Amino acid sequence: ALAVVRKDSLQANLTHLSSAQYAGRGSGDAGNEQAAEWLIAKFQAAGLQPAFSGDWKQKFQVPRGKGHTSNVAGILPGNDPELRNEIVVVGGHLDHLGTSGSGIYY
Repeated sequence: ALAVVRKDSLQANLTHLSSAQYAGRGSGDAGNEQAAEWLIAKFQAAGLQPAFSGDWKQKFQVPRGKGHTSNVAGILPGNDPELRNEIVVVGGHLDHLGTSGSGIYY
């Protein structure tokens, strides 16, 4: 499981997610779904478990948007007997503005 979060690794992941590869990660767009799948792979590699009843994604309708998108979350269980049931949430906002005309919002 994940032992430590390093600044350089975190920066590399943020740079990757904000790249043109995901076309701005617009809610309901293919780039957002691709970014979610990439994040799930990272969570799996870090030893996390799916957070939503065995699923990595919590799907929902995008208000005033295009279809559906998902929250992505994982759980890293503690191993301290006294603190095992305590919860620490680390989150981020995966979707973004997407594209407009010929431009990508990074």
